[in-house]
Amino acid sequence: PHRLTQDPEFVIFKQRNNEDDWRIFHKFLDDDEPQDYYLMLQSTNGKSADQNQSFMNRVPPTGPVIHLGTDSAINGNTTTMVCYSWHSVPGLQKFGKYTGNGDADGPFVELGFKPAIVWVKRTDSTEQWYITDTERDTVNVTGKSLRAQTSAVEASVGGSNSATWDILSNGFKLRDSGVGSNASGGTYIYCAWAEAPSIDLYGGGANAR
Repeated sequence: PHRLTQDPEFVIFKQRNNEDDWRIFHKFLDDDEPQDYYLMLQSTNGKSADQNQSFMNRVPPTGPVIHLGTDSAINGNTTTMVCYSWHSVPGLQKFGKYTGNGDADGPFVELGFKPAIVWVKRTDSTEQWYITDTERDTVNVTGKSLRAQTSAVEASVGGSNSATWDILSNGFKLRDSGVGSNASGGTYIYCAWAEAPSIDLYGGGANAR
């Protein structure tokens, strides 16, 4: 059971008592069968090949439960697991995808809120996980990227391992032509959480500070 009020769109799985991969489900990994593909949080790999029954048993995570296949990273014998699950909430958090244009005047991703933190990962090729936020980069362009798959220090703005975008009142806009976040025709998933949510976790209006 995921105990969310809607179907999960972004899920992180991890074994607790054995060494194994971080498995990532994202609703936009595939247009038809996202439940058959995964990313690995500790890896730069693009999305996996079709896993058939081994990942989510070919069953999309609709309804009250997430179905598990035979993959040891999410359903190993005698293993204990942790699972983090999210779905999009207007004004609070959003999960989606975009296509790069290979230009410093990159695509705009509409969120409906100003994000405090954004994750981006290319899915059709090997690239890094980029994580930026408004605490370390207080003015545009952002680019002090943490990268989930490495223990390296944060990348500097405009550095060889950075990905840059503008944080806007209603989304974010790509501001470099690097293949990590904006290759021409490249496919990317994103995860974004709001700086000042207009709607709280229970569907009500968020209180001002």
